[in-house]
Amino acid sequence: MTKNILFVADGYPLSKNAGAILYRRIMEVYGIENFCYFAIGYTTREKWPNEFQSMQKEQHSLRVWPRIRGLKYLKKIPFIEEIFYFAKIPWVRYKLKRFVKKNKIDTAFILLRADVLSILNKSIYKNIKQVGFISDTIEAEQFDKPKIYKFKKDNYYKAIRNFDSIHVAGETMGNYIRDNFSQKTAILRLGYENNIPKLSKKLELNSEIRIFFAGSVYTKNEIESFVQALDLFQKRHSGFKLVFITATEYQIKHQCNNIKIENLGWRSEQELIEHMQNSHLGYVAYKFDNESKHQMSFAFPNKIGFYISTGLPIFFHGPDYSSVGTFLKNYKCGIHCASMEINKIAQQLETVLLDRKFYNDLQNETRVAFKNEFSLEVLKQNFKKLIE
Repeated sequence: MTKNILFVADGYPLSKNAGAILYRRIMEVYGIENFCYFAIGYTTREKWPNEFQSMQKEQHSLRVWPRIRGLKYLKKIPFIEEIFYFAKIPWVRYKLKRFVKKNKIDTAFILLRADVLSILNKSIYKNIKQVGFISDTIEAEQFDKPKIYKFKKDNYYKAIRNFDSIHVAGETMGNYIRDNFSQKTAILRLGYENNIPKLSKKLELNSEIRIFFAGSVYTKNEIESFVQALDLFQKRHSGFKLVFITATEYQIKHQCNNIKIENLGWRSEQELIEHMQNSHLGYVAYKFDNESKHQMSFAFPNKIGFYISTGLPIFFHGPDYSSVGTFLKNYKCGIHCASMEINKIAQQLETVLLDRKFYNDLQNETRVAFKNEFSLEVLKQNFKKLIE
């Protein structure tokens, strides 16, 4: 087992977003005692749990601190954010170099995202094994000025070429890295406890069919068209009682006459698990617009594994070129609808909800997909592939 691993990430690893949960679980399954943690992002005053107290760690930021007094006046100064950002980079690189030397680091696990990209420097990682992790495509962040984004993007592609190997979240990104950069890759996805119910769910007439969605809504057009298709399906098949359960702040705009919509808002992970265990399908949407094509082709959502860890078959609503579509070709644990037309979406719902054998096959395949791709043991073994 490799020790003295430098984990370089984009902020506090113990918040409730999916990325932070992944960082924490990597350290937990491989052994927290084997890591040192260096964070580049907004610093936090949150307390680290007891099991992380003895781990060597530092947090730094390249940004103008958002709670600084008089910030709104500072931001009126031309180029102040760019000046502050680029002026801080040498200092943070110096701190990282000292951190590496102090902790006798021999392997670095580096997230290729956000402001981590700006502190990459060959001299820092000299004679150290460098393993990158691409969890998403390189997109401009909300507060990135054009010069900052260009600098990060250039460093992103340099790192892919220069690192020893690259972990990726999805198959399509792995293929892209191997084909274009001749890099060694391995899949690394968020792992979960097995929360699959012992008894398979049944599709029964005159009983509720519960379709579940959780997360932020970046696909408003897609989700609204899906709700209209649910309404159409219910109109055609009155023997069913469709319920669309959403765990999000987004409120459905379409006025539904035939189906029931339950909005849960934000809930704890355990509450979400209980709802998923009592649902029949998990809805995942990707954007169809051309502007999002690159991201939809290569990004892989953590909610796929979350749904599958509860035995929930997937209803994926996204374009043919998407990463999730590729995954569902390998594991028949869901159905892929590659259309925004209401009637075609309703037809795909009929395919999965009217054919009990097909639905049971999807449930059985979720067990296979979980065992092979999303268990905590798989997370540990996949991490070891490139680290050791």
